This record gives sequence, structure tokens and C-alpha cells, in this order.
Amino acid sequence: MTNKPLSPVVLEATLIAGFVASLRSIGKISNSSILAYQCDLIALESWLSENNSDLLSIDNRAINQYLLFRMSAGYKASSNARLLSSIKKFYRYLVGLQLMTSDPSFAIVPPKVLSKPVKVLSELQLETLMAVPNIDQFIGLRDRAMLEVLCSTGVKVSELIELRLSDVNFGTAMIKVKTANNSIRSVYLTPQCCRWLKKYQSSARQAFIIKQDSDLLFLSQRGLKMTRQTFWYRIKGYAVSAKLDFVVSAQALRRSFAVHLLREGIELPVVQQVLGHSKIASTNKYTNV
Repeated sequence: MTNKPLSPVVLEATLIAGFVASLRSIGKISNSSILAYQCDLIALESWLSENNSDLLSIDNRAINQYLLFRMSAGYKASSNARLLSSIKKFYRYLVGLQLMTSDPSFAIVPPKVLSKPVKVLSELQLETLMAVPNIDQFIGLRDRAMLEVLCSTGVKVSELIELRLSDVNFGTAMIKVKTANNSIRSVYLTPQCCRWLKKYQSSARQAFIIKQDSDLLFLSQRGLKMTRQTFWYRIKGYAVSAKLDFVVSAQALRRSFAVHLLREGIELPVVQQVLGHSKIASTNKYTNV
């Protein structure tokens, strides 16, 4: 009995799944980045299918047509640049497995992305933002504690939502932060941050507990781990209420934290370690802000 060949749809899903698995095995790529790669490739496969093509028969011309299609649909150059990065990684993977003889995206140049003015929140703006959540409500108290951690440690939202109760040590005023590659770094908490965390843990957190065995520090209203997108949305809402004259993101809070440390004279390698940067060049860019 011979095995039936895989249908094009199943084959392409298998190729994407294999690529995703290879990224996870590397261990240095965040789950959010891997998910973005996967979504990019699924969208590309869908477009190719609608145009009577597939991932293994695609050529340079088809990729350029897809980029033009996205531009006409309103996607920004930065989005297409990230998409092209996903495509290039995927086809390098296929070439490495000898499933393709050449990379059809090799000669395609990423679209030029215009740099935007970098925004740094002043200490007054940070205080104003953190004061917006209604701390008389459990959800407001939780959000205030989360903002305090973000603004006083510079952690990423993806790291913030992964914090466990055991990661917080009030005795040493430190938290243990797990990075994308599963390494651990310790970051100091300010006395103000400790106060808000204690207040949240002693009262508000109990209101979100559904599963008694959950050790997540910050819980959603359903007692689950909060998503990055949910908290990004809440940050933007608080920024609007604070009447800040620009869009505030979690990255802006992290950037502001780093810039304030450097302006206070903290040495670059120390800031690098606090932020969890593997290369000091990533930290050095904040010196020019």
C-alpha cells in the first residue's frame, strides 16, 4: 500500500509548521516574533493560493507582486519590511533542507522605512500616566501596579505578563525576569513600586483568581495570563486620559526608563544588563535620544 501524496494545502501547512518548530528550537527568538513569522507566511500562502500559486513554486516576481498588493491595501513600509524578513528566513530554511534550489527572495531589497521622531516621556509625564488608573477598583489597582513595574524596571510587556509570584522578592526589592531565550536577569524595584505591588497582591489579585493554583503575578479578569495586546491597549487608553500629546506604547515606557537612567549617569553596561540586551549596541542607541 503506497502513501498518498500530501495535498498542496497540507504540504504548505507542514512546511510552515516545520519552520516554526526550527525557530523554537533556536531558543533565542521570542514567542511573539515566532507567531508574527507564522502569521506572515500563512497570509502569503493564502494570497498565493488565490493567485494559483504556492510556496514552493513562488518566484521573485510573485513576491514583489505580493508586496505591491499589500502596499495598495494600506500596509506601511515597516510592515512590509518585517514581512520580507519573514519570507527571507523561511526560504533560507527551505534551501537548507534542499526543498528549494535557490531563495526567490534573495535579491529583493526591503522597503525603506522612514525613522520617526523618538518620544521620551518626562518624569512628570510618567507620574501623570501612572496616576490615571482608578485604584478604587481592582482592575485599576492591578494596572497601576503593572505600570509601576514597567516604568521602574524597563521590562518588556512580554516579560511583565510572564512574572510569577515567586519572581518577586520584597526582602531584596528585586524581581527575576525570564527573557526570550529562557535566561534570567534580576532587576531592582523602587520603594514606590514595592508599595504598589504589595497593595495589589494583598487585595486586588485575589479578585482575579479563578484557578487557585495559578502563580502568575498579574491576572486577567478571567483569571488567566494577560495578553500583550490587552495591556498595550490599556496603556494607550490611559495615555489618552492623561492627555499626553503623542501615542504612548510599552516600548516608549521602556525607552524612557533607559534614557532617564543614562541621563542620571548610570554606566552603559549597567543599563545593558538591566534591559537584558545581549549586545551593548542595542543599549547605546539610547545615548543619542
